[in-house]
Amino acid sequence: MIKSVVTCGVPRESVLGSLLWNVAYNRILNTEVKECCFIICYANDTLIIVENDSVELVVKKAERCASKVVENIQEIGLKVSPNKTKTIVLCGRDLAIDSRNIRIIE
Repeated sequence: MIKSVVTCGVPRESVLGSLLWNVAYNRILNTEVKECCFIICYANDTLIIVENDSVELVVKKAERCASKVVENIQEIGLKVSPNKTKTIVLCGRDLAIDSRNIRIIE
């Protein structure tokens, strides 16, 4: 038998790990967002998808949505790492990539 002391979080491969993550992260998945905004989570990654024909409106909506998501993540005691955060804006049928930064609005 292997014993270890856990001071926070859940040990990897724990039987309860997935269930506890689902319970805690359910709040993030249920963040109230505007129409044409979607939140998808997998493991510790959160994806925000915003649909619109205007790049400017996509950026505005993404900033608002990201701010709400980050706020909810912080409220459950987790941190968002800005240096690991990536943004890509795809617009139009040609999928032109715009590498603007999405700001988190406080």
